[in-house]
Amino acid sequence: MTLPSRPLFLALNQYHSLVPLDDHLVRKEPDAAGFRFRVIKGISNVDGKAYALRRFNHRHCVPTPELTLSAREAVDRWSIFGRHPHVSALRGTFVSADMGEAPALFYAYDYHAGSLSLREYHCDNGEKKRYASEADLWSYASQLCCVIRSIHGAGLAVGGAAALNPGRLIISPGVAVSPGSVTSHMNRLRLAALGTLDLLHPDAIGLMGPRSLASAQRDDLRAVGHLLATLACGSSQTFADPVTLAQKKCSAPLGRLIVGLVTDRMPDCTIFSQLLAPVMSDALESERMLSDYLKAELSRELENGRLLRLLVKLAFVNDRPDRDMHKEWAETGDRYIIKLFRDFIFHQHNNEGAPVLDWGHVFECLNKLEVGVAERILLLSRDEMSMLVASYGDIKHCVQTAYSDLIKESSCLNSKARWQRGR
Repeated sequence: MTLPSRPLFLALNQYHSLVPLDDHLVRKEPDAAGFRFRVIKGISNVDGKAYALRRFNHRHCVPTPELTLSAREAVDRWSIFGRHPHVSALRGTFVSADMGEAPALFYAYDYHAGSLSLREYHCDNGEKKRYASEADLWSYASQLCCVIRSIHGAGLAVGGAAALNPGRLIISPGVAVSPGSVTSHMNRLRLAALGTLDLLHPDAIGLMGPRSLASAQRDDLRAVGHLLATLACGSSQTFADPVTLAQKKCSAPLGRLIVGLVTDRMPDCTIFSQLLAPVMSDALESERMLSDYLKAELSRELENGRLLRLLVKLAFVNDRPDRDMHKEWAETGDRYIIKLFRDFIFHQHNNEGAPVLDWGHVFECLNKLEVGVAERILLLSRDEMSMLVASYGDIKHCVQTAYSDLIKESSCLNSKARWQRGR
């Protein structure tokens, strides 16, 4: 979704900082389901998160009380997929006339920064068209199989070709990890418009009885086959026989997969999943490598967080101007040790008197302080007239005691002030 440089309007319901996400698509033809939409990015006043607001055209979808009730039921129906990795979650619905027109129905979806529709990414790039590679098609097939299997297992259907078309699917930036390399590219596929078919085409998602549900679920698999064939052909245009053309351009296994989906040789997702087993295994291996990579990065940030907390405590305790005349906070004893330790960490100098800016020394000292090791260090006063020997464990105890004293005094004085105001 490409963000234009200009804002749309100030506010819409509980959302502000509104920006159109599909400014260049507003005047295009209706989508495969016959809907006309606008998609707007907005920041919620409630939780501060960004959302993609999909606006139904008020001329084609009049927000009657019955339709509004159906929209709320759709939100409840699809809320079970709020944490699915291949779904842009539907979070809420509302009716608003804040755009200066007649009241219109809105759906609020999770916003995924940097996302593009498959049509934008592969089909509508003119001379810079990005053709879907064989690896891309296998990846899309495995991701679609994952989400369709979950939806079918919940007794629903995606919506066939009306939902599984390049304009209704978005692709988001992600990270791929392989042995020796970490690359960033568009690789995460998501269903971006769940719940829209519930309103005017409930039969498309199997809401008209068990027979129609089975038929709708078979339509989903056929739609996946046609989608893969369309992407393999490198265009969103309708070909006389895109499946045959895709077979010529793709490898034999991928061609058989597309034909099997289109010709109903796969009555459900079971066979679909079996054919994708090798690809799923590779994807699982890649995801585990990514998990290990992210865990390592998170551990580094956690380490930084621990050191930051120590630095903050030391800053709270050392050289407090409001404690200069406080008898119980005189820089003697524990506080004096903390002050000398601060100089030991940050105020080192060499034989020539030049400051020593050794980050490794700082990290080493703070890590030992956080653990409270028994190693002893020599602490010198600034005039070098006095020396103290203390372990990191002793210094850690001093820091914790001084910081606890500050917390107790702060709580006591705040409680006293509240009591006096209450009188």
